Amino acid sequence: MNTETKDNILEFIIKRNLDETLKELPSKGTYSIECDYELATNPKYPKHIFVTSLKLTYHNHSLESKKYGLYAFDSETGNHTPDFEKENGCYNGFFTDLEIIERII
Repeated sequence: MNTETKDNILEFIIKRNLDETLKELPSKGTYSIECDYELATNPKYPKHIFVTSLKLTYHNHSLESKKYGLYAFDSETGNHTPDFEKENGCYNGFFTDLEIIERII
């Protein structure tokens, strides 16, 4: 992965995280936060770089669910591939096959 590709990916994730962080949390009701972003590869998808995240959903400030998020990027350009999960699907074991490169935020 070249520097420009990595910079494009980091720019996308940091902007997304900042936009989410600046939203005001409700005093009650349901809301989600996303954290623990990690850059990764999967040997079955060599043309993609992935960013995983932890998505926490709260209801009235109590943790309701914890899920993993996934963002796919072109490994050449760093452009976001928004429909990766719908088009390619994440097979059983997808997350265990990921090779973590580094933690982003």
